[in-house]
Amino acid sequence: MPKLIILSPAFILWLIFCSILTVFVVKDAIKRSYRKTYIFFWGVFTFFFPMLGPTIYLIVRK
Repeated sequence: MPKLIILSPAFILWLIFCSILTVFVVKDAIKRSYRKTYIFFWGVFTFFFPMLGPTIYLIVRK
């Protein structure tokens, strides 16, 4: 039964959505020349919390 959840279209779309948001945030962090630890933090934070991560990043960025 768990295999059906992992392979469901909704789960696959959710992973794609998380990945796209992560790529956008990391690209912007690199463009603003953040340190590598910050880039890693924002990438992980955005991937695991896709609604919260980019919102906080937009508020906190310089």
